[in-house]
Amino acid sequence: ASKTDPFRRGQDITIGASGSSVRVVRAYRRYKNITAQQPMGPAFQFADGCYLTRQKLTHILQQLLAQSGQPNITQYTSHSFRSGAATTAAAGNIPDWLIKCLGRWRSDAYQVYIQTPTTTLERIPGLLVHQ
Repeated sequence: ASKTDPFRRGQDITIGASGSSVRVVRAYRRYKNITAQQPMGPAFQFADGCYLTRQKLTHILQQLLAQSGQPNITQYTSHSFRSGAATTAAAGNIPDWLIKCLGRWRSDAYQVYIQTPTTTLERIPGLLVHQ
């Protein structure tokens, strides 16, 4: 469910193969072939039949962070992935209009999610004096 989908029509999401060792598309297709006899529902569910929700994802994320010794685990939620994806896309020089599309943002609000690395900020003075 999304706040930009108040009538709960759903959203088709295109995921292309990355060509990397992470084979998300292949794994998802294999999963869908295994579950093809079952009625369509949410894409991800646990063995007990419960669906993966934002709340469950946040809970699992915080558990894993706690196990790894990460402090302040409550600062991380499922929403952290939106910020991380926008930041990663920006660092990969993905155009703003495409970042907006990928995150299904209707406004320019996605820009507040992009975190500029300190190393980038530290290079700015050198760029300015060489102009």
